[in-house]
Amino acid sequence: MPRSTLTGSLHPSNRGAFAWSENGIIAFGCHSVLAFFDVRRLEVFQTVDLHSTSINLICWKPSSNELLLRCASSDIGGNIVVLEGRQCAMFRNSNTPVSDLQWLCWPDVSRDFLVSLHSNNLLIVWDVGKRERLWEHRFGTSVFKLSIVAHRTKVLSIYKHLFRRFCAEFELSDPDYLSQRIRDEFRENKELSNKQADHKLKKLEQIVKMKLVI
Repeated sequence: MPRSTLTGSLHPSNRGAFAWSENGIIAFGCHSVLAFFDVRRLEVFQTVDLHSTSINLICWKPSSNELLLRCASSDIGGNIVVLEGRQCAMFRNSNTPVSDLQWLCWPDVSRDFLVSLHSNNLLIVWDVGKRERLWEHRFGTSVFKLSIVAHRTKVLSIYKHLFRRFCAEFELSDPDYLSQRIRDEFRENKELSNKQADHKLKKLEQIVKMKLVI
């Protein structure tokens, strides 16, 4: 048997848990264990056991830096694990399995956002750096697949079923920039009292992180 063939038993949910990085590392799920395979040396060099149920999805973050590798994986229990070397971040959305998982490319390379689509038609954007749920939206129809157009952070295709799809567009904006812009607009609006402006500002700042247009 060729040395490039890996043998072993897998869980049925591991079928889609396979991703090849740009620098020649394959990440794959074996039951609840995440394994990393070096195609140059033809060997598994690391295994990570952080999932509680079988892994179903894996995706690498696109990066021009070969030394900066981030790998996100999800399991059928709704857990998401993001690994960068020995550091990790974990997210969870109750007990809803993840249907799809994608990195959202962002002009500010110091910020990382991960988009997950769940079996209950819930779309969630996670702030990986802050380890928090940034925004979510529940669709009124069954969806199972998402596709983010490269280099266009505002376009998201949601696949409804095998032969049809619809597109949703969302815009992720810098909360600090928007908050300052709102404050400036309120200062220019002489019809609003300071109290009214502060009240509106507090409401807007609660939703300023994300906007969805369908």
